Amino acid sequence: MATPTMTTSDTMDEGTFAALSRAAIQKVRDALDACDPDVVECVPDAEVVKISFAAGAPFVLNTQRPVREIWLAADRQAWHFRYDGARWQDKRSTDELFSTLQRLVKARAGVDLML
Repeated sequence: MATPTMTTSDTMDEGTFAALSRAAIQKVRDALDACDPDVVECVPDAEVVKISFAAGAPFVLNTQRPVREIWLAADRQAWHFRYDGARWQDKRSTDELFSTLQRLVKARAGVDLML
């Protein structure tokens, strides 16, 4: 009997990436939609989500299909999250997508993002 292979950014096909990344982005959109739009607002456009604030530059969250990643640009920093079989983790650090967004939104707008 063959051992099941864990799905990661390195092993997933286009359809699996589309489903997993769509679910992650939708989770972020749902959490942002529950916030006061005068404080933080989600502006989706295809596979890009702009996170706008009352003050300061927006954050941008988007998918990168060719490399099977979700990218986040915020506060002059960038993260490239890869799926490790259980979560989206930045490939250069131990940062996880949802906890990173929670920390950044809290710091910028004082909002506890429920992810």
